[in-house]
Amino acid sequence: MSIDLKELIWALNSRDPFGERSHWLSLESGELLSFAGSDAADEVAEDPRDSNQWLCVEPIESSQALEIMEDFAEQCGNARLAGSLRQALQQRSPSAASSTRWPRIRRSVKHGST
Repeated sequence: MSIDLKELIWALNSRDPFGERSHWLSLESGELLSFAGSDAADEVAEDPRDSNQWLCVEPIESSQALEIMEDFAEQCGNARLAGSLRQALQQRSPSAASSTRWPRIRRSVKHGST
């Protein structure tokens, strides 16, 4: 099974204040379906709400996402990278701060300069 990591991350981070959006992961193929509104599932052949072959992907809360990022920073195994990540997480908006630093950090890790 192959799962598109970018799509899964998007589904985990897409909190809908009105509760009209839902995301479903196929346990067989790894396909991710996203629906907006209660009747959106009518557009597919199989309604994932009625099948054991689909798993509802519940978005995570911001506090949970922050905990995951903090845990990653602590467990990354690279002191310089961990320090940069912790600094980014202490910013006013960690996700905004890390999005500007991640490409630079990612490049330095790829090239072994950390």
